[in-house]
Amino acid sequence: MTPFFTSVLDTEWHENPHHDDEWMWLVTRPFGFVASRGEFIAVPANRFTNGASIPRPVRWIFRPADWYFNASVIHDELCDEQDVFDGGEKHLVYDYSQEEVKNIVAQMGDMPPHVFDGALKSIADCRYKVSSFRTHQIMNEAMKCKPCITPTAVRLIVYGCIYKYGPKWK
Repeated sequence: MTPFFTSVLDTEWHENPHHDDEWMWLVTRPFGFVASRGEFIAVPANRFTNGASIPRPVRWIFRPADWYFNASVIHDELCDEQDVFDGGEKHLVYDYSQEEVKNIVAQMGDMPPHVFDGALKSIADCRYKVSSFRTHQIMNEAMKCKPCITPTAVRLIVYGCIYKYGPKWK
């Protein structure tokens, strides 16, 4: 399957509600990505993302907003401690081979956030957990998709750093 983003990413710049001295992007519309193995990663509206945890000294070289912001939002969603269903498992994707999931993906560009959230709850039984290794692979795939199209050298460096230093789980 050819990977693709499911909608346009809309964000606003906000002060992080959990850290006074930090600013983050707030996702303002439902957003998602379908990976090559049929994993649908859903990012509901009203999620905060830092766009990639790039150490400050090298942010001027690897600025996520320039080349791979969409991919980093997907990666953040999979790595984050937030979950669509409070207290639920983390690192979950939806099975895109399921007809209900495909229908939601096809309509999500026009869905208001509260409708999208309800739709995700209706397909909760189509979710499964992915490993950190697969999560990092998904970001690598997303960096190759429009609108990202990250230059190969940058993509390989970012992927290598995430693979080596990024979060790990089974």
